[in-house]
Amino acid sequence: MNAVKKYPTMKIACNIHGVDHIKMRELFRYRAGKLYFKLTRAGARAGDLAGGYNYKWGKITISLKSGASSKVKSPVTSRAKVVWLMHNGWVPITGGFVIHHKDGDLQNDRIGNLEVMTRAESMALNRGMQAKQARRQMKIVS
Repeated sequence: MNAVKKYPTMKIACNIHGVDHIKMRELFRYRAGKLYFKLTRAGARAGDLAGGYNYKWGKITISLKSGASSKVKSPVTSRAKVVWLMHNGWVPITGGFVIHHKDGDLQNDRIGNLEVMTRAESMALNRGMQAKQARRQMKIVS
């Protein structure tokens, strides 16, 4: 089901920090669930895998700064949100909605693995996945 129809009160945007899906396609290349830089920028060369784990946010993030270097703090967003915008042309902007990884793997940004849902739904699914992994670990140890 289309997320916009499923959540009629969800507010959406057609850009992230002023960067729309067309500009995202100029900055990044998406191939087989991975996002690569198209341009050489501060700390990354064209062709490098985009994004790194952000311990503060607990997810993989990308700097949207397009210049080679700048003293201005660059806007940061989740890599999954960039992939979603590139494929769908919109992202949820209200605090109660997230881009959820269906399999729980934050490295797997394949568009088929991403879905929009409420933060509460995502947290409940993640708790269920963690419990399942813990039970699996217990079986392996026993």
